[in-house]
Amino acid sequence: MAPINEPMIHFFIIVDLVWIDKLDTISGLCKLQMVVYSAFLILAMIDEYRFTVKERFLRYVQVDTQSDPLSTTIPSTEKQKDLGRILGQDIILPDDPTQVITIREHPYLKQKIGEEIITASGNTLLGADDKAGVAIIMDFVNYLMQNPGVKHGKIKILFTPDEEIGRGVNKVDLQKLGADFAYTLDGGERGSFTDETFSADGVVITFHGISAHPGFGKNKLVNALKVAGTFLDLLPRNEFSPETTEDREGFVHPVRAEGIAEKVKVEFIVRDFETRNLKLYETRLEQFAKQAVGKYPGTSYEFEIKQQSGKSCTGMSGKSWA
Repeated sequence: MAPINEPMIHFFIIVDLVWIDKLDTISGLCKLQMVVYSAFLILAMIDEYRFTVKERFLRYVQVDTQSDPLSTTIPSTEKQKDLGRILGQDIILPDDPTQVITIREHPYLKQKIGEEIITASGNTLLGADDKAGVAIIMDFVNYLMQNPGVKHGKIKILFTPDEEIGRGVNKVDLQKLGADFAYTLDGGERGSFTDETFSADGVVITFHGISAHPGFGKNKLVNALKVAGTFLDLLPRNEFSPETTEDREGFVHPVRAEGIAEKVKVEFIVRDFETRNLKLYETRLEQFAKQAVGKYPGTSYEFEIKQQSGKSCTGMSGKSWA
């Protein structure tokens, strides 16, 4: 289990399933026999294979790959390249005994009794979901290289930066990639899959106060930090947020606030499986901003929306949303 703190690498395994297509000229029974036989061969090889996922993962999580949403470069931080440089050092992150991961809050732990669990407290960035995906992909490649007898179609692997700020694929040359479908390895329970992804926007609200010397500020000074605090206090406590929603329910989530007495920026991520709902959430969010500013005469705000990603697919019955 890992703190909910999105790291920076998003990855795709792009698969061209040409091998099965080539069997179309064979009878259905013969095709089935070949597929089953091949599956048994793969299972036999896997049984003898020494997996390297854990070792790779413990190396990868040591690399700080945090994105910077304010940056205009790709990747948004130079340090993200560090992970790309090692994809080939070992330390367990320090823990905080006051942070307890309980079975009540994480019932999936019941299925892991007796197994080794790699975790960190909420005080450190483990970055488990994406970096675990990197480790799995690299072990997958290692397995195929060690077992050339495994038949498969063309497989392409793409690593991209800045997954959590929605810019990871902005510069991808899809024609060069040459794939019809892509699969991401991200978070989720073992054996689960997600067949659709949410639509995502980013919102930046800037509150402007009124500057005055604090020694002579009576009836003049209006502190933007207090305006922003009032705004945040208006956000609902029992809805509208990731800590109060589940499954396909959308949410609005403040992720960063910074500023001084004159100006404060508050950043949000907005998520929903139904793209049309994003506008509803953003309208409601702006209403809270207007209410906050209305309590402090002379102040103002700016409201900026940035599209982060669109809904990629739907139709199948998935098990979770990641």
